[in-house]
Amino acid sequence: RDRTTLGTPFCFTYNGNNPLGSITFYPVPSINSTEAFGMVQVEAMRFGVPVVATDLPGVRVCVRKTGMGEIVPIRDKKAIADAITKIVLNPEVYRKEKRVIDSEFSNQKILAVFESIFVSEKSSLSDDRTQ
Repeated sequence: RDRTTLGTPFCFTYNGNNPLGSITFYPVPSINSTEAFGMVQVEAMRFGVPVVATDLPGVRVCVRKTGMGEIVPIRDKKAIADAITKIVLNPEVYRKEKRVIDSEFSNQKILAVFESIFVSEKSSLSDDRTQ
């Protein structure tokens, strides 16, 4: 079957090298308000796979920063279906080059953010101990 037709968006053909690149879109329909940023979305996008993500603070970050997908309201089945349909019918609108994704979410950039958080927390702990 042709995996790009609307009737078969979940068709998966593993080619041994790039399993994420073999899917039409990656759904992240989370409903948990404590859900954190998901690296799996970045990995999907690096392989050219658009994301459908729910409108939660950590979950929506990747799509918002890259434009590579759709953000939908939580628990809204129709909005999820509509977003999937938009992506399946117009995948070229959502696909970005890997360099675009890496400019926002490179390993070095992510490590730098974590490092700054740890340094800030360490400094805060040191300040608390001296008072």
